[in-house]
Order: sequence, then structure tokens, then C-alpha cells
Amino acid sequence: MFRQHWHHVITYCCVFADFGMCVAFLGPTVLDLGCLTSTDMQTMSLVFFSQLLCSLIGASMAGYLHHALSRSRCHANHILLVATSVIPMTVFLVPFCRTLWVLAIVLAVMGINMGTIDCLANLQMINLFGEKVPPFLQAMHFCYGLGAFISPMIVEPFLLNEDCTIFINNATSPGGEQISATGELIIPNNASDAFMPAHSLADAQLQTRVQYAFWIIAAVMLPVPLLVLSLSIRLRITGWKPGHHTLIESDSESSYSGASTNEYGGDEISNPWKQEDKAPKQLAFSHLVAVTALISFMLFLYDGLQSGYGAWVYSYAVKSIVDLNTTEGAYLNALFWGMFALGRLISIPLATRFSPVFMLLCNIVSILVNAMIIMVCLRHDHVALYVGTALFGIFLSSIAPTTISVGEAYIDLTSAITSIIVVMGAIGEMVFPVIIGNV
Repeated sequence: MFRQHWHHVITYCCVFADFGMCVAFLGPTVLDLGCLTSTDMQTMSLVFFSQLLCSLIGASMAGYLHHALSRSRCHANHILLVATSVIPMTVFLVPFCRTLWVLAIVLAVMGINMGTIDCLANLQMINLFGEKVPPFLQAMHFCYGLGAFISPMIVEPFLLNEDCTIFINNATSPGGEQISATGELIIPNNASDAFMPAHSLADAQLQTRVQYAFWIIAAVMLPVPLLVLSLSIRLRITGWKPGHHTLIESDSESSYSGASTNEYGGDEISNPWKQEDKAPKQLAFSHLVAVTALISFMLFLYDGLQSGYGAWVYSYAVKSIVDLNTTEGAYLNALFWGMFALGRLISIPLATRFSPVFMLLCNIVSILVNAMIIMVCLRHDHVALYVGTALFGIFLSSIAPTTISVGEAYIDLTSAITSIIVVMGAIGEMVFPVIIGNV
């Protein structure tokens, strides 16, 4: 299956890696971006809301566009090409944003394209492989985790990690330091030079080098739209025709037929892996609604948990754990996303051996045990924080693709249903970081 469709799989995996990088860079950079935009840390939670709200809107729009354009000459890959081209531009512009509302607009544009990628890449992979999709979904979502792991590692060397709230509010700092009438921090005579913070907001803005991290991330993303373009050109050359844009179409008479026509209307040899003569699932409407609602609720909870933890574990560790410095906080954030990526890598072979329902049950029970025993009871312990973060990343990692695979086993995931599921996950991703940030 992979040999026959390697170009599709590699392209969609790289597209999802871009998506993961966009999700993960805000967590470690939130303090530096607060300094650049003269915004206190609590208010900075609005940038998460802006990005993820528009990600939800983008996912909704993508599902509608896919359905509306399915019979025209505009294919889903063309929409993905636009999305993957816009995202590096927005990442490049982030360090030039010096007010919160400008940063929110840039992240909103980024979020719309992130939602587009989330919806269409999942849908394209499902349409390509049908019920045999679990290992390929796991591989694509592994690339999401890999991108989310790489992003904090790129960012870490360039972080100032200065909380500018004391300058912005012109008040007494948490440690008792005083702010002068000119807005500068009054440093005690016995303060160590090795740990001397910025003396003013302007000084902090001058010292940060976070812009280089964003420019590097943007450069890493640039080859992805070229890969999407190469796939679109290849499919056009091989004989793409309107109305034959997917292998699986719920309203098509040729669904799962194995006919000697490729997904773009060209001739090809019959696929031995393709399920022959499989009719669309005949289900009662109440059954369809129930399965869609339960899967959507699952993604709402666990995508929200993943987004909230990944966004705020750095700030929580730096500001709440005694003797944990900012560099360790960045590495802790990278540990979460690294184990997240590792968990999805492990899930690829597991998805070929175990049912999605069994994998999902194991993940949920493990998360509950980890949360109750390690993350709550030992929440101020260094070792417990590292162990709990690693386990959290591993067991959270495969929930989203496994949940989608469960859905595909029970119902036909059309573009409309996939859009609903992705949108509910995006709502969770939007709501949880804002709640955690305000708490």
C-alpha cells in the first residue's frame, strides 16, 4: 500500500509536521512574545485563543470547500497548497508584531490554515485507504508529534525567558524588586550579575533573539508546499478528471470497487489491498449521530488536554516548581512533544496488530492512572514532573488517530462528518489553553 501511494503518504505526513510545529512554538515563546508586544502573561492566553479559534473556523471551511469543490477542477490538494504556502509567511511575520492585536491577527491567519490542514489531510488519508487507514493515520499523526518536538528545540537557544509583567504593570515584582519612575527595575546591590534580568521593557525587547527561531522555523517549512505542488502536478499528468478525485466517496457508485481507474481518472492496475465490492455502511440515522457525537466528544476532551498541557507546561514548570530554571522548562516542553512523537511512532505497528477500540481503552486508562497518581499527588516533585510529562505524551499521542479509526470502523467518514469531528477537536484545543491560562 505504501509503495503504491508513497507520494501521497509522504506529502500528507510532511503537511502534518508543519501543523505540529505551529501548535508547539507558542508555549516556549509566550514570555518573549509578551515582552515584544508589551503584554502581561495572563493576557497572552488570548493569542492561543486567537490561533485555535481560527483553526476551528479553518477546519469548518475546509470541510465545506472540499464538499463544494469535489466536482470542480479544484482539488483538495490545491487547497492544501495554499494553506502550506501561507503558514511559513505568517511564522516569518510573528516577531515583527509589536502589539497584541497585530500578533492575534497574524496567528488568526495561521490558525485558519492550520485548521484547513487538519481537516483535509485527515480526510485525504481516509479517502485513500478506507478501513485500512489506521497505520497510515498513526504515521501522519506521528509526523505531527515530530514537528511539535522539533519546534521547541529550535526555539530554546534563542529564548530570553523574561517575564515582562512587572515592567508592563509598573508594580512590585513577585520577588520584591521595585520599579523606578522611569520604568526600570531597581536591582539590589548584592544581586548576582550572572542572574541579572533585563532592567526595563525596552531592554528586554532589545535582548530577545526569538525572531531568529521563527525565521528558522519558517525556512524549515518552505519545502512542504513544493512537495504538495509536486503531488498535484503528478496527479494532473497521470490523468486527473473532475469527479474522480478520491478512492472513496460515500455518494459514488464506485466506492471500494477496485475498478481499474485511479483516483484521478487515469488507468491503473487493480489494487490488491483494496476492499472489493464493499458497499457503504447502511446505518440508522440515530446510530450515525450517536457515533459521530461520541467520537467528537472524545476528540474535544483529549485534543483539548493535549493542547492545554503542551501550551502551559513550560510556564507552569518555570513559575511553580522550585529550582527549575527556564532552560529546563524548555526541555520539559520538548520532552512532552518528543514522547508524543515517540508514542505515535510506536502506534504505527501496534495499529496493525490491535483493534482501535483496544488501543483507545489502554490509552484512556493509562492517562487516568498517570494523572491521578503522578501528576496530582507528586505535582511539585522534579522527577515526578518529568516522568509524568513523558507518560502523558506517550499515552495522549495516539488518541486522536485511533479515535478517527474507531469512527471509520463503525460509520462512513464523509467530508461533512470528518469536518464535524475535527471542529470539535479544535474547540477543545481552543478552550482548554484559555481556561488553564486564566487559572
